[in-house]
Amino acid sequence: MTAKDVVAIIRQKICDAEQAGVSQVPLSNLRGLIDQIDRDTGFDPKMNSLKRKTIWEDNKEDDEKNTLFVRIEETQTIGSPEPSPKKRTGSVKIVSPGEDEYGRPCKKRLRIDVDQALVSEIKDAVGAICSSEPRFRPSETTSQVRYEGKSRLVVMWEVLPFATMSELKPRYVIGNGEDIRFILGEFSDVEAFYDRLESALK
Repeated sequence: MTAKDVVAIIRQKICDAEQAGVSQVPLSNLRGLIDQIDRDTGFDPKMNSLKRKTIWEDNKEDDEKNTLFVRIEETQTIGSPEPSPKKRTGSVKIVSPGEDEYGRPCKKRLRIDVDQALVSEIKDAVGAICSSEPRFRPSETTSQVRYEGKSRLVVMWEVLPFATMSELKPRYVIGNGEDIRFILGEFSDVEAFYDRLESALK
Protein backbone atom coordinates (compact mmCIF):
# COMPACT_ATOMS: atom_id res chain seq x y z
CA MET A 1 0.00 0.00 0.00
CA THR A 2 1.36 3.40 -0.97
CA ALA A 3 1.01 6.76 0.76
CA LYS A 4 -1.55 7.74 -1.89
CA ASP A 5 -3.65 4.71 -0.97
CA VAL A 6 -3.59 5.65 2.73
CA VAL A 7 -4.70 9.22 2.01
CA ALA A 8 -7.53 7.95 -0.22
CA ILE A 9 -8.79 5.61 2.51
CA ILE A 10 -8.76 8.37 5.14
CA ARG A 11 -10.69 10.65 2.81
CA GLN A 12 -13.30 7.99 2.25
CA LYS A 13 -13.66 7.44 6.00
CA ILE A 14 -14.20 11.17 6.50
CA CYS A 15 -16.90 11.20 3.85
CA ASP A 16 -18.59 8.19 5.47
CA ALA A 17 -18.50 9.91 8.89
CA GLU A 18 -19.93 13.14 7.50
CA GLN A 19 -22.80 11.27 5.82
CA ALA A 20 -23.51 9.46 9.09
CA GLY A 21 -23.90 12.79 10.84
CA VAL A 22 -20.83 12.60 13.04
CA SER A 23 -20.36 16.01 14.62
CA GLN A 24 -18.10 15.41 17.63
CA VAL A 25 -14.91 15.40 15.52
CA PRO A 26 -13.84 18.53 13.60
CA LEU A 27 -13.83 16.73 10.28
CA SER A 28 -13.26 19.89 8.25
CA ASN A 29 -10.01 20.52 10.13
CA LEU A 30 -8.93 16.92 9.60
CA ARG A 31 -9.72 17.16 5.91
CA GLY A 32 -7.62 20.32 5.60
CA LEU A 33 -4.73 18.65 7.41
CA ILE A 34 -4.83 15.65 5.10
CA ASP A 35 -4.92 17.90 2.05
CA GLN A 36 -1.87 19.74 3.35
CA ILE A 37 -0.01 16.48 4.05
CA ASP A 38 -0.87 15.25 0.58
CA ARG A 39 0.52 18.44 -0.99
CA ASP A 40 3.64 18.61 1.16
CA THR A 41 4.50 14.94 0.81
CA GLY A 42 4.36 15.00 -2.96
CA PHE A 43 4.69 11.23 -3.03
CA ASP A 44 6.39 10.00 -6.16
CA PRO A 45 6.45 6.27 -7.04
CA LYS A 46 9.94 6.80 -8.45
CA MET A 47 11.17 7.11 -4.87
CA ASN A 48 11.20 3.31 -4.82
CA SER A 49 14.09 3.29 -7.27
CA LEU A 50 16.36 5.82 -5.57
CA LYS A 51 19.83 4.50 -4.86
CA ARG A 52 22.30 5.55 -2.22
CA LYS A 53 25.88 5.04 -3.30
CA THR A 54 28.99 5.27 -1.15
CA ILE A 55 32.35 5.34 -2.92
CA TRP A 56 35.85 4.72 -1.61
CA GLU A 57 38.72 5.36 -4.02
CA ASP A 58 42.42 5.04 -3.36
CA ASN A 59 45.15 6.02 -5.78
CA LYS A 60 48.91 5.94 -5.60
CA GLU A 61 51.80 6.64 -7.93
CA ASP A 62 54.98 4.60 -8.28
CA ASP A 63 58.52 5.67 -9.19
CA GLU A 64 57.79 5.30 -12.91
CA LYS A 65 54.80 7.70 -12.78
CA ASN A 66 52.31 4.87 -13.16
CA THR A 67 49.11 5.31 -11.15
CA LEU A 68 46.99 2.63 -9.49
CA PHE A 69 43.33 3.30 -8.68
CA VAL A 70 41.26 0.99 -6.47
CA ARG A 71 37.57 1.92 -6.40
CA ILE A 72 34.92 0.30 -4.18
CA GLU A 73 31.23 1.19 -4.48
CA GLU A 74 28.49 0.28 -2.00
CA THR A 75 24.97 0.62 -3.40
CA GLN A 76 21.60 0.32 -1.66
CA THR A 77 18.08 0.99 -2.94
CA ILE A 78 16.14 3.27 -0.61
CA GLY A 79 12.69 4.87 -0.56
CA SER A 80 10.84 1.56 -0.42
CA PRO A 81 9.21 0.02 2.69
CA GLU A 82 12.17 -2.34 3.03
CA PRO A 83 15.60 -1.05 1.84
CA SER A 84 17.47 -3.53 -0.30
CA PRO A 85 20.61 -5.26 1.00
CA LYS A 86 23.81 -3.33 0.45
CA LYS A 87 25.85 -4.49 -2.53
CA ARG A 88 29.55 -3.86 -3.02
CA THR A 89 31.44 -3.80 -6.28
CA GLY A 90 35.02 -2.87 -7.06
CA SER A 91 37.39 -2.09 -9.88
CA VAL A 92 41.10 -1.71 -10.49
CA LYS A 93 42.53 0.80 -12.95
CA ILE A 94 46.15 1.30 -13.93
CA VAL A 95 47.24 4.38 -15.88
CA SER A 96 50.72 4.44 -17.44
CA PRO A 97 52.48 7.15 -19.42
CA GLY A 98 53.20 6.19 -23.00
CA GLU A 99 53.19 7.32 -26.60
CA ASP A 100 50.56 7.04 -29.32
CA GLU A 101 51.20 5.82 -32.86
CA TYR A 102 52.57 9.26 -33.78
CA GLY A 103 55.02 9.39 -30.90
CA ARG A 104 53.00 11.87 -28.90
CA PRO A 105 52.73 11.52 -25.09
CA CYS A 106 49.53 9.84 -23.95
CA LYS A 107 48.01 7.90 -21.07
CA LYS A 108 47.38 4.18 -21.44
CA ARG A 109 44.73 2.58 -19.23
CA LEU A 110 43.79 -0.86 -18.00
CA ARG A 111 40.53 -1.32 -16.06
CA ILE A 112 39.37 -4.59 -14.51
CA ASP A 113 36.27 -5.32 -12.43
CA VAL A 114 36.97 -7.01 -9.12
CA ASP A 115 35.49 -10.45 -8.49
CA GLN A 116 36.47 -13.47 -6.43
CA ALA A 117 38.25 -15.03 -9.40
CA LEU A 118 40.57 -12.02 -9.71
CA VAL A 119 41.42 -12.01 -5.99
CA SER A 120 42.10 -15.75 -6.11
CA GLU A 121 44.32 -15.32 -9.15
CA ILE A 122 46.47 -12.74 -7.37
CA LYS A 123 46.84 -14.99 -4.32
CA ASP A 124 47.67 -17.98 -6.53
CA ALA A 125 50.19 -15.93 -8.47
CA VAL A 126 52.09 -14.84 -5.38
CA GLY A 127 52.03 -18.40 -4.02
CA ALA A 128 53.28 -19.84 -7.29
CA ILE A 129 56.08 -17.30 -7.58
CA CYS A 130 57.21 -17.86 -3.99
CA SER A 131 57.13 -21.65 -4.29
CA SER A 132 59.09 -21.62 -7.55
CA GLU A 133 62.00 -19.89 -5.81
CA PRO A 134 63.26 -18.13 -8.95
CA ARG A 135 67.00 -17.53 -8.97
CA PHE A 136 68.63 -14.82 -10.99
CA ARG A 137 72.22 -14.30 -11.98
CA PRO A 138 73.85 -10.89 -12.44
CA SER A 139 72.52 -9.41 -15.65
CA GLU A 140 72.44 -6.18 -17.63
CA THR A 141 68.76 -6.67 -18.51
CA THR A 142 65.54 -6.78 -16.51
CA SER A 143 64.33 -10.29 -15.66
CA GLN A 144 60.78 -11.37 -14.88
CA VAL A 145 58.78 -14.33 -13.67
CA ARG A 146 55.15 -13.94 -14.77
CA TYR A 147 51.84 -15.40 -13.68
CA GLU A 148 49.13 -15.09 -16.31
CA GLY A 149 45.67 -16.36 -15.37
CA LYS A 150 42.29 -15.99 -17.05
CA SER A 151 41.93 -12.29 -16.21
CA ARG A 152 43.74 -9.50 -18.04
CA LEU A 153 45.87 -8.74 -14.96
CA VAL A 154 49.40 -10.15 -15.10
CA VAL A 155 51.37 -10.51 -11.87
CA MET A 156 55.14 -10.23 -12.28
CA TRP A 157 58.14 -10.79 -10.04
CA GLU A 158 60.72 -8.46 -11.51
CA VAL A 159 64.45 -7.99 -11.02
CA LEU A 160 66.24 -4.94 -12.44
CA PRO A 161 69.76 -5.22 -13.88
CA PHE A 162 72.37 -5.94 -11.16
CA ALA A 163 76.07 -6.71 -11.02
CA THR A 164 76.41 -8.31 -7.57
CA MET A 165 74.00 -10.31 -5.39
CA SER A 166 73.92 -7.49 -2.86
CA GLU A 167 72.24 -5.33 -5.53
CA LEU A 168 69.48 -7.89 -6.14
CA LYS A 169 66.14 -6.28 -5.24
CA PRO A 170 63.10 -8.20 -6.53
CA ARG A 171 59.76 -6.42 -6.71
CA TYR A 172 56.18 -7.27 -7.58
CA VAL A 173 54.58 -5.59 -10.59
CA ILE A 174 51.03 -5.83 -11.97
CA GLY A 175 49.73 -4.78 -15.37
CA ASN A 176 48.78 -6.08 -18.78
CA GLY A 177 52.21 -7.62 -19.35
CA GLU A 178 53.05 -5.06 -22.01
CA ASP A 179 52.94 -1.28 -21.76
CA ILE A 180 50.63 -0.76 -18.76
CA ARG A 181 52.07 -1.53 -15.34
CA PHE A 182 52.27 -0.55 -11.71
CA ILE A 183 55.04 -1.38 -9.23
CA LEU A 184 53.47 -2.78 -6.07
CA GLY A 185 56.82 -3.39 -4.40
CA GLU A 186 57.38 -5.99 -1.71
CA PHE A 187 55.30 -9.00 -0.73
CA SER A 188 53.59 -7.02 2.05
CA ASP A 189 52.41 -4.49 -0.56
CA VAL A 190 50.86 -7.30 -2.60
CA GLU A 191 49.10 -8.60 0.51
CA ALA A 192 47.67 -5.15 1.24
CA PHE A 193 46.52 -4.91 -2.38
CA TYR A 194 44.53 -8.12 -2.49
CA ASP A 195 43.16 -7.55 1.01
CA ARG A 196 41.76 -4.27 -0.27
CA LEU A 197 40.21 -6.01 -3.27
CA GLU A 198 38.78 -8.74 -1.09
CA SER A 199 37.03 -6.12 1.06
CA ALA A 200 35.06 -5.09 -2.02
CA LEU A 201 33.40 -8.51 -2.08
CA LYS A 202 32.21 -8.50 1.56
